[in-house]
Amino acid sequence: MLRGVLTGHHRDLRAAAKLAVAPVDGTGQEAHAPQPDEGAKPPTRREQRSAVIKAARHARFEEVVALDARDWSQTRIAQTLGLDRKRGRVVVADASEIDATEQSFVTALLSRSPELAQTVALARAFRTMVREQRAGELDEWLLATDGTAMAGFAGGLKRELKTIKGTMNGRGGFDLLRHRALEAA
Repeated sequence: MLRGVLTGHHRDLRAAAKLAVAPVDGTGQEAHAPQPDEGAKPPTRREQRSAVIKAARHARFEEVVALDARDWSQTRIAQTLGLDRKRGRVVVADASEIDATEQSFVTALLSRSPELAQTVALARAFRTMVREQRAGELDEWLLATDGTAMAGFAGGLKRELKTIKGTMNGRGGFDLLRHRALEAA
């Protein structure tokens, strides 16, 4: 569902990706890489691992840019490089779950599209509600999704709740029903 929403924001995704990987100094200009100090200590294993991960991410980004230059669609690029699921995960993830580059990508993306920012806020709220089993917030969340890109997802949840309620033959109130639906998610 979120993948479908993101697919409609190709221009914003591209612009945010460029902003996220371009290092910037305090003046808004691209920063120049510092020259290694000859008297500096060698990097630790953790720093080496981090550098390898960053290099792999940069190489993947360069691959995406090259495929984009060949006029490949965003969907084809994502499927070819196996990026489909992560794109949605990064956008909905908490700041503590992603690195600084991904966080700057998300910030740039959401600042470019208020509609997408609202959808992501609703997705994050739902994710938190399910993870923390806060069934009491479901009604309010369902109302908040009206008229948004999350309305279809919320409508599906409502239908599933009605189905569960039907199988219970009215033996439980809506609170029990809401609790069971959130536990199942």
